[in-house]
Amino acid sequence: MEALTGEMENKILDAATRVFVRKGKTGTSMQDIADEAGINRPLLNYYFRSKERLFDQVFYKVFIRFLPDVAKVFNSNLPISEKLSKFIDTYTEMLNQSPLTPIFILNEVATNPGSLVEAIRKMGIDPVILFKQIEDEMQKGILKKDDPRQIMVNMLAMVIFPYAARPMLEHIMFGGNSAEVDLFMEKRNVHLKEFFIRSIKA
Repeated sequence: MEALTGEMENKILDAATRVFVRKGKTGTSMQDIADEAGINRPLLNYYFRSKERLFDQVFYKVFIRFLPDVAKVFNSNLPISEKLSKFIDTYTEMLNQSPLTPIFILNEVATNPGSLVEAIRKMGIDPVILFKQIEDEMQKGILKKDDPRQIMVNMLAMVIFPYAARPMLEHIMFGGNSAEVDLFMEKRNVHLKEFFIRSIKA
């Protein structure tokens, strides 16, 4: 068989992502993915061998490949406001490229939290270090006094929710107009950074 083209690989991985999101890893079969991608199962088996291998490829595509950028931001010497602003940019870019990421990751965390935790640790991302920096800036009067964990959870929730709830928001707030939602999401990144950073500064 011919080598897998980039276009076909993306088609298969996108199809696999959709099926994994709908059915979870356990409930998904290679036939489900082949049907979603519009190809025959022998062709899918030839290129990816097993569901586990395909799942690992999807996991890398939608999440793991962004971790080095996240780690670079977390481990930098930037002030917290700049660090969190860059983190929002990085996470938003990931979500724009893979809108199903939140649901996919939540499903994976629910069934196999260890894989996500291990991937984060391997990249040298240590939340404790970030929490310490936040506390230091609170002591200096740069940031408002608060639990650093609350700050991080608030930020993640504000970034992730519009993507995870997009189908609902599209119909309730935008009358089903997908183009308007796209425009809204483009503007939201700037709005979110300004709003969030303003909310934590002293």
